[in-house]
Amino acid sequence: MNPLYIVWKNDHSVGVPILDEQHHALVATINSLYYFIQEGWGLGALKPTLNIILSYSRFHQ
Repeated sequence: MNPLYIVWKNDHSVGVPILDEQHHALVATINSLYYFIQEGWGLGALKPTLNIILSYSRFHQ
């Protein structure tokens, strides 16, 4: 089992520090969700992570 779903690489950088930081945080959050799913955590435990992803996606529209 790979602990990371997405491995952040410098190639993912857009060259704007604040955006790169936000994108890196989003990748980390997605990786957390992937980990929790792999570990069999229930929906109740996944909700906070899903809410973070939803908030980030709304903020980045």
